[in-house]
Order: sequence, then structure tokens, then C-alpha cells
Amino acid sequence: MTRAPHPGKGAPATPRRTIFFAALCFLLVPAVSRAVEPNLAAAVAEAADGRVYSVGLCDGEQSVSIDITPASRCHNSYSTAKLFTAAAVGLLVDRAELSIDEPIYPILAPYFPETFDPRWKEVTVEHLLTHFVGFGEDFRDIDIDSEDPRSWGTDDYLGRAVSNNLVYPPGEKEVHSDAAFYLLSRVVAVRAGKGLDDFLRDEFFVPMRFAEYAFSRCPHGYALGATGIYLSAEDMAKFGAMYAAGGVYRGRRCLSEEYVRRSIQRHYALYPIGEDGFRFQKGGMNGQVIYINTRTGLAAAIQSFGGDLGDIEKILLEHDR
Repeated sequence: MTRAPHPGKGAPATPRRTIFFAALCFLLVPAVSRAVEPNLAAAVAEAADGRVYSVGLCDGEQSVSIDITPASRCHNSYSTAKLFTAAAVGLLVDRAELSIDEPIYPILAPYFPETFDPRWKEVTVEHLLTHFVGFGEDFRDIDIDSEDPRSWGTDDYLGRAVSNNLVYPPGEKEVHSDAAFYLLSRVVAVRAGKGLDDFLRDEFFVPMRFAEYAFSRCPHGYALGATGIYLSAEDMAKFGAMYAAGGVYRGRRCLSEEYVRRSIQRHYALYPIGEDGFRFQKGGMNGQVIYINTRTGLAAAIQSFGGDLGDIEKILLEHDR
């Protein structure tokens, strides 16, 4: 298998002072349970330039949100949505209602067009999770953030995805796509008997006491899976802390330790940063980040618009050891 570098989507560079103040917030709460003085948060908000909205921190038991720039609580988290979709898949795997190595065609066959590349019958759940579907560099994606879906000439997103001819045998080459995780959303809907958004709400968001959330859906009513999940930084950090603790949040097992370990090893929407082997992140195209430290159990999340992921990663690596 050939694994491509984890891509960025060309977010504009974040001014250094914004990243500095995001780091300051990270340092203000070495123990998440310690209160942050409102005047300190206000000073940070006054000095920041508007690109970073909030920072969330969670140690697996307690969480905190630090506002940098006044804004609504929920924001589009873009590609960090993929980590939530991967978790939904994992819960179905843990319950033996889905297999990682299971081909997706028998699950989604009723929704496939009459003609399609027969190699789609070889694509498995894990191929979707790892972006080893077989796409070439030029394919029709389900990328509503970079394209206008009204120009696609169809409201059938699944049909658009599987109308692509596969350039490589499934499992041979990594090519990142939103289409892969949209297809996972459809797989979850079939096997869970409810949409991905409802499944996440019932199995994760309500038990973990998420404050507020929303989802973008395709014209047929299915959550996009790859993007379009609206969350607060604090709740994103809670979800990261669950992964950092091997699938447990506040004493409740949400995912099996085996699935979390495999997710980290196989890069199911989690990618290593640094070289120590215990820090991982999932980023969004406009500077959203979910960061976890499996050694300390700490998780951090950043909500921004226009934040530079490279700068944010450097700050996390420098200040969380």
C-alpha cells in the first residue's frame, strides 16, 4: 500500500499572535479542573485577531471551554467530522453488526446505479476508513465545502460517488476524499437502522452531555459523514478525551479499546503528530483541530476559521509534553 502525506486544503496562514494566544489558553489550564479567571480570557479575546474562536480542553473527567473571540458556540467542524463517523462505524463493529473487512456493495447494493465499475464490489469498510478506495487523482468527490453541489447535475450523492471508475485496485493507494466517508454514513444508516446523525446523538452525544450539535445532510436526508458537523470546542475535546483514554469517557465505555487501538494504528481519521507515538490529531480545512495525547489522557480542540494547522500542531507539540 502506498500512503500519501496527510493533505491540507490550503487554509490561509494564521497570524502568529493568534496561535500564541491559543497556546496561552492551553497553558492556563495545566489541570483542566482549575478555573480560568474571566479577566484572563477577556484579555486573550481582546488581543486575538478573530481567527480563533475557542479552545476546549478535557482530561477525561472534566472539560473547559476558553473563548478567544466572541462567537456562537457551535461551528462547522469540517473534516473533524470524519473522526465521529469512524467512531460510529467502530460501535457497530464492537456490537458485531458490521465488520471492518466487510465489502460495502452488499450493504449498499439497492442504492447503486445499474452500471458501475465492478471493482467497487471489492471495496471494504476499512478501505473507506483509510482512504484506500482506489480513486485516481481526478475523480468526482462529494466535497460540498470546495464545490457547489448544485453544479453536479444530480441530487444522488451515492450514485455520484460510485459512478467513479477506480484507477487503482482497492487497498493499493491512498487518495483522500469526502466521498469515502459519505459512503460510510450510508453504511451506518443501513446497519444501525437510523441515520448517522441520529446514531451519534443517541450513542455518544447525549450520554457524553454535548451541549449543542447539528449536521449537514445530502438532498436524500443522509448526514454527509465527511464534513458538516457543528460542535463546540469543548464537546470536540470531550470526544478526543474518549479516544485518548482508549474508548472510555467518565467511566463509561463508549468504544472498545481494541477498536481505538486499531483506529490509531490504521489512521481511521487520526494522524500522528511528532515522533513520540502518543500524540495524534484530526484537522479540518479551516483550522479546526481535535488533538489527543494517549500518554497523559489530555485532549484539546480548537475552533477557528482560517487557522493554519501547521502552526497549531507546532504549538501543541511544544506545550503538551
